[in-house]
Amino acid sequence: MKKNIQSLLFIFLVTITYSQNITVEYEYNFNSNTYKNELTINSSGSLWNYNASDQKTIDENLLDLFIIKKYEDESIYMTEEIFSAKFLVKDSLNIFEWKLENETKEILGYQCFLATTVFRGRKYNAYYTPDLAYPEGPWKFYGLPGLILSVSSEDNLIQYEALKIELDNTKTINLQIKSKDNYITWDEYKKKFILTFDNYIKRIKASGSVDDGSDVTIKILSPEIIYPKIQGGDGVKF
Repeated sequence: MKKNIQSLLFIFLVTITYSQNITVEYEYNFNSNTYKNELTINSSGSLWNYNASDQKTIDENLLDLFIIKKYEDESIYMTEEIFSAKFLVKDSLNIFEWKLENETKEILGYQCFLATTVFRGRKYNAYYTPDLAYPEGPWKFYGLPGLILSVSSEDNLIQYEALKIELDNTKTINLQIKSKDNYITWDEYKKKFILTFDNYIKRIKASGSVDDGSDVTIKILSPEIIYPKIQGGDGVKF
């Protein structure tokens, strides 16, 4: 009987935690540049704002930069960029395979546990806390048994660190996707990415603006390695 009561109490506490809206401000370091990003979570999903602000909605028509995770259909809806062009992209929510480790550390007063994953060309170390029972994290990260408060790539190109956590039932976010038909799949986006850069390289070579054998290199840095030819190693040399 005592075990049953404890189990019911645990379920009740997890339900209360999940019913709260939570906002986390992260510091994002990418290639030595620093940004402030914000994650707001509710019971149906989350909104990732690339610019930490009071804005809790996005305008798909204006192609604001955003990431929306929808638990109901296990999907991520987001904007991706190729040069100045923006695309609405839909991806699966379950795209991470995590390995749970024994290492721990404290972040913002929460005991956090290490988990590792390899995702689209990079290996990541993430610290999550089961004390905040959300399978959420910054950017696209998802699927651990607790909120991710810190994550970094092993090459140190990418780092996210939680700066502030706000539990607040009064905040609301709009996670409605108005135009699902306008979204392309991740595989379709990859094809556009590769084709765009192949055409870009061809135009440069055809223009004669770069002499053969000259010491000119194109290398694109981004979190996901989609096209190793221009994102890995030394890039493309002319």
